[in-house]
Parts: sequence; structure tokens; C-alpha cells
Amino acid sequence: MTWLGGVFYLHADRQENDQYTFNLNPKAVNGKAFPLPIAGVAQNVQQHIVDEVGALFGEVSYAILEPLKLTLGGRGQWERKGGSSAIAASFAPGNPFNVFYP
Repeated sequence: MTWLGGVFYLHADRQENDQYTFNLNPKAVNGKAFPLPIAGVAQNVQQHIVDEVGALFGEVSYAILEPLKLTLGGRGQWERKGGSSAIAASFAPGNPFNVFYP
């Protein structure tokens, strides 16, 4: 008889707080929806994500006859995820679209 067993655990914690600033150009492939160049577009991204995973696993083999073995195995796993995200768009002062996104 032979056996194998083990435990697996993972904890991941990701946090992001970034400010992105970019300009939209109507001559660009993805900017055709804008009739004029738009400067000073900003996004503030705040994100926190937590992921936890745990598992137990095992396997047992028993030699019934010399060439024949009976093998039984299993795995149990749990996972917990959670998080929050907030994305706020804004335009530079004086931008004509600042009226829509104060």
C-alpha cells in the first residue's frame, strides 16, 4: 500500500491607487467618436481585492495482485474572494466636457 497527502494554501491581496491622465485624439482608431481633440482626461482608480484558497488532497493505492492496483483519491477545496473598485473620471478645468463630469 502507498499513499500521498497534502495541503495547499494561497492568500493574495492586491491594492491599487493610480491616477491615469490621457488625451483623446479624433485621428486615432478608437477616438473617432470625438469630433475634436480632448486634452486632460483623467481617471482615478482605487481597487482592493483579496483572494484566499485552501485545499486538502490525498491518494491511496493498494496492490491487489502484482500487475493490478486499486487507487482511490480525492481533493476538497474552498475559496473566498472579495474586493471593491472605484473609478472616477474627470476632465481638466476649461475642458468643454467638464460640464458633464464635474
